[in-house]
Amino acid sequence: MNNLEKITDKIRSDAESFRQVAQAQAEHRLSDLREKYDSDRDYLRAEAAQAARHVREEVLLRAESAAETEKRRILLAAKTDMIDRAYRQAEEQLLALQGNERVSFLAGLIADALRAHLDDCAAHAALYGDAAAPDADVYSVRLSQKDRDAYGEQILSYLRSHHEALGETTLAKLRMEECGGDFSGGVLLRFGDIEVNCTLDMLLSRHREAGGEAAVYRILFPA
Repeated sequence: MNNLEKITDKIRSDAESFRQVAQAQAEHRLSDLREKYDSDRDYLRAEAAQAARHVREEVLLRAESAAETEKRRILLAAKTDMIDRAYRQAEEQLLALQGNERVSFLAGLIADALRAHLDDCAAHAALYGDAAAPDADVYSVRLSQKDRDAYGEQILSYLRSHHEALGETTLAKLRMEECGGDFSGGVLLRFGDIEVNCTLDMLLSRHREAGGEAAVYRILFPA
C-alpha cells in the first residue's frame, strides 16, 4: 500500500468515525427534542385542560349567580304583587260597603278628622292664646259624587246621633258640599283654608308608609 492509499484510507476512516459521532449526536439531539416535545405537549394539554375547567367553573358560577339574582327578583316581584293585591282587595271591600255600613264608615272618617282638628286647635290655643288661631265658621265635607247623592244627609244625621262627644258647636258647623269630589271613596274636609285628605287612596298610602306594609308582609310571609 503506497502513501496515497494510506492517506485515503485514513480520510475514509476519519470520515466514518465523524459520521458515526455526528449520527449519534444527531440521534441524541433528536431524542432530546422528542422528549421535550412530549413534555411540552403534555404540559400544554394539562394547561389547556386546567384553563378549560377554570372557564367552565367560572361560567357555571356566573350562571348560578345570575339564576340566584333572577330568582330573588322574581320572588320580590311576586311578594310585592301580593302586597299590592292585599291593598287593592281592602280598597275594593271598603268601596263595596253599602247602606248603614257605608254611612258608619264615612262618618267615622269625618269624626276622626274632626277630633284631630280640634286637638290641633286646642294645642295651638294653649301655646299661643285663644285669639291666635281663630277657627273656621264652617266645616265643609266633600264626598265622592256617588256617596254624596246616596248618603250625604244620612252621614250628617249619623254624626249628630252617634258622635255627640264632638260637641254641638262642632257638629253644627258641618256642611255637605253640593258637588262631589273626583275620587272613588273616602272624604275631603275643609276647615277654612285647611284641607284634610281622607280619601281611600290617601288613607291606604299613609297606612303603607306608616309601617302597615311591613305588617301586611309579616302576615303574608311569616318567618
